[in-house]
Formats: sequence, structure tokens, C-alpha cells
Amino acid sequence: MLTAITFGAGLLATPMPSPADPLTTEISALDAKVFDAYNRCDLPTFSGYFDPKVAFYHDTGRATLDRDAMVDGVRKYICGKVKPS
Repeated sequence: MLTAITFGAGLLATPMPSPADPLTTEISALDAKVFDAYNRCDLPTFSGYFDPKVAFYHDTGRATLDRDAMVDGVRKYICGKVKPS
């Protein structure tokens, strides 16, 4: 009985975002649009989603510190070289 109460209390303490939450819906839609432009190499559209002073930190330890450099990196290293999964 104590286990059931403890488990139930844990469920009540864990807030879950509603799938219909407007912010979650908006973020999901924008995420899909950004990656659609990225995957199709639609660089003008892709670029439009980022501030000119964007800072992109690559997992290799390098940083790209403006939008034009980030988009140029996608042009050089992604477009025509990588297939979307």
C-alpha cells in the first residue's frame, strides 16, 4: 500500500506539458520549419530563423559567432553531402 501511495505521489509531483499547450505547439512547428529548410538546403529560409549575432557551439569545441558564418558552414559541409534521415 505504501508503495502505491509513494508511486502515486511521484506522478502528481511530475508536471507534464499538455500536447495542446500553445507554446509547445509553436516550438514544435518552428523546429520542423527550421530543419525542413536545413534538410532541403533552403539557406535563405534557414538563415531567416536566426539572429545575425547567433552563437553556434559545435560539438567539436569550435564556435561560430554570426549567422553568415553559420549558414556558410551549412553550405560548405552539409548541402549536397549529407542525406536527411
